[in-house]
Amino acid sequence: MSTATLISVEEYLATSYRPDCDFVDGQLIERNVGTKDHSKLQRAVLVWFYENRRELRLTAFPEQRVQVAQRRYRIPDVCVYPLPEPDEQIFTQPPYICVEVLSPKDSFPRLQDRLDDYLAMGVPNIWVLDPPSRRGWSIVREGHFEALDGVLRTSDGRVILAIADLFQSEDRSGLGRCFRTPAARQPALHARAGRTTQAQSDRIGELERKRASFRRRPTGAAPAPGQHLSNRRWFDPEPPGLAALRSGYIDDHPP
Repeated sequence: MSTATLISVEEYLATSYRPDCDFVDGQLIERNVGTKDHSKLQRAVLVWFYENRRELRLTAFPEQRVQVAQRRYRIPDVCVYPLPEPDEQIFTQPPYICVEVLSPKDSFPRLQDRLDDYLAMGVPNIWVLDPPSRRGWSIVREGHFEALDGVLRTSDGRVILAIADLFQSEDRSGLGRCFRTPAARQPALHARAGRTTQAQSDRIGELERKRASFRRRPTGAAPAPGQHLSNRRWFDPEPPGLAALRSGYIDDHPP
């Protein structure tokens, strides 16, 4: 939701809002925050990157103002930068990863302006997480692609994040089990995948090939930088049966 009164960039930068607001061409844009599920998942993402900061050489910031254009400032739920961290209070360089956690009132169409700003700025990795469904998507110019194997990966393979790990922060064994380094976690992913029967694996492969065929169908020309992606479908059609098998399928192939 945006306010009706226009303000200057100088006023926005000199004012503190609770919660903080995006600034888009003179308007304040309120962000949907404040629910417990949103806060817990945002915290889990921050803890995961903190626990892996030395190996990945990355650092994460919550709700940090990022100047995405001359008169546009966005506040990602989490933004991730390579070390050393930026030496500025308002970030002006593209994050390595922007993470958005959906709130109950959020939807992809409502989120699209923000995602378009990240794409236009040149953010190479944009992830969207949905707490109720425990699903995640990678956002690129060609569309929104769900992490069907439950693992989000950066385009260069530097970060491999199992979504299920983010929801285990209350596990009895504590954070040590949940936030292992990617190298230590990968064998566990393959071990859990081994529980999938051969018949299930064959069926999953068939369903994912059908899903891939939907992805390849043209849904509109690729937009120029800054243009909206609203002419494309928000979700790829999911063949019947894939959701039922997903719970037993973790990852049966290395990235």
